[in-house]
Amino acid sequence: WMDVETALATENKAEDNTIIDGFKTVDKRVGAYPELDWGPSVASIYDKRSVKMLGGTPVTAEDIKRKALKFADAGSNAKVDVKENGKNTEWPSYTATVSASNKKHTISMDFTKNGGLLISYYDNREVGPAKVSIKGAVTKAEQFLEKKGYPHMTAVSADRYDNIGNLTFVTKQNDVLIYPEKMTIRMGLDTGDTIGFEASEYVNEHKDNRKLPKPKLTLAEARKFLNSDFKEQYNRLSWIKNDDSVEVLTYEFGGGVNGSKYRIYINAEDGIEESVEEIRPSSGSEAK
Repeated sequence: WMDVETALATENKAEDNTIIDGFKTVDKRVGAYPELDWGPSVASIYDKRSVKMLGGTPVTAEDIKRKALKFADAGSNAKVDVKENGKNTEWPSYTATVSASNKKHTISMDFTKNGGLLISYYDNREVGPAKVSIKGAVTKAEQFLEKKGYPHMTAVSADRYDNIGNLTFVTKQNDVLIYPEKMTIRMGLDTGDTIGFEASEYVNEHKDNRKLPKPKLTLAEARKFLNSDFKEQYNRLSWIKNDDSVEVLTYEFGGGVNGSKYRIYINAEDGIEESVEEIRPSSGSEAK
């Protein structure tokens, strides 16, 4: 996306711009499916955000080098190459590539220029046969997040694809799940180590001590708005962005009807059905 932003900002009109033409095609195709509902637990790809909206003082390449070494735990002798992306555009950032002497692979990280916040992390190692369960991977991911300075995170979904676990975490505040503050973790199920980390939504949406309202409806009152055939498996309070991008407090109900599984979000103030998300099965999928 940074390459796209740069290409759009340039004054040179290339006759054959594969990047822009390709993404325009994707944009047209996505627009042809307005009924597609990704749900609060999936990335909000339609939200328009700008890194310029972030606070914090712009950091230098040397600052990023120190941050990358600390996060990667690669040791002081590791080599770090830092590249600035999107200079003079809406999306300035840095990419740091860490090469440790005791490893045959590299670790790549992206940071915002404003504040030096970590956006993504990728450990480019080969993943072997799975030996760790999804449940074990969730526990290890929680430990990883706590160690790296992301406390109070809760897993809301966990999917297994071959030897990799894809986990979605959100912030938990006063027993309320804060879905806008979302990040995804990729775990190598051979060792249970974190091999990927994507936190752009968390970076853009995180707020300390959000002012959350109390629900006006009781759980029993909110449950009355569900389909009578819905078989409830769990419920919890969740703070989500609705279809109008307005943040609201909801009761989240997980369960099934007609052979399919869903998450249903009922407004905790007036009982409006804010969102319905179908949980599609994948290898080793676990809804949390």
